[in-house]
Amino acid sequence: MRIIRFLDDDNKRHWGVREGHQARILTADPCAGRPTVGDRIISIRGVLAPTEPINVFCIGKNYAGHVAETKSEVPSHPVIFMKPTTAVIGPEEAIRFPVVCRGVPQVDFEGELAVVIGRTARHVPEAEALDYVLSHACTNDASARWWQ
Repeated sequence: MRIIRFLDDDNKRHWGVREGHQARILTADPCAGRPTVGDRIISIRGVLAPTEPINVFCIGKNYAGHVAETKSEVPSHPVIFMKPTTAVIGPEEAIRFPVVCRGVPQVDFEGELAVVIGRTARHVPEAEALDYVLSHACTNDASARWWQ
């Protein structure tokens, strides 16, 4: 099921399943349980990001081709870094760069897989990790690498 978060014509947020320019409303927030698709259909004013994250954790240098392109070494352990939650925007929103990035000679962008964690997790065994995943999403990661 392809679930979206969206705004209706009254600027209210909903979870639903897209049907053209409308969505069938879910019976519950997917983060709170296992929702079902309801009968109510409303118009979509705008599609939102799949979540309002508390944290955004990223894994760097996990693609060998990109590591070679940057002329760096493949790390022995994952490179973990964070981005501000304000970096998460909806699929129809424009990417805005801070003033410090204006005039930057190059801004890099790359497709990424986002994994949305749907409930609190800590010290989760690998075999149970996917039980905590709410959804996956294709994302666009934009960075001013010279500033890093």
